[in-house]
Amino acid sequence: MNIRAAQPEDISTMVRIIAHHASQGLMLPRSAGALAASLKGYIVADSDGEIVGCGSLHSYTNDTAELCALATAPDIAPDGTGRALVGALLERAREEHIHRVFALTLAPGFFTTTLESKTNFFAAGAGPIINGVSKPLHIGRSTNVWQTRITNADGRLVAIVTQTQMVLSPRAEGGNK
Repeated sequence: MNIRAAQPEDISTMVRIIAHHASQGLMLPRSAGALAASLKGYIVADSDGEIVGCGSLHSYTNDTAELCALATAPDIAPDGTGRALVGALLERAREEHIHRVFALTLAPGFFTTTLESKTNFFAAGAGPIINGVSKPLHIGRSTNVWQTRITNADGRLVAIVTQTQMVLSPRAEGGNK
């Protein structure tokens, strides 16, 4: 699989992949015109010449951006396609000196619960702003492990938090509540 910049000829496939997930209420739709207007921000996953995923990094401020329009082709995207797209977009964020990245989802009901949390404090947090930057150490189907570096506004390390999260799927309609 190859992750590359999106090209004009990729737009119709990108629209189709995104529309599949948007029709299920999992993400916002994107028109061909909207994709064409912001194509330079998009990447695609190409597997044997076929587009199997896409995503974009949309800047909000000089150091904050959203991972958006992240989608993989149902039934044909190889395992790891989404992870590869996210990794490439996070690398782009680093290259562009974007320090805060977030993603939103319309997927109902998915959440996590903490299995284990460890915090190492190095200094007292000071100032009106404390920054936290999280990175995944492991993303699995049932567990995620995250490390968060907490710093003062001047960049001094305040704490490192490591958490193991269990991924909980939505409950079936009519199931136990």
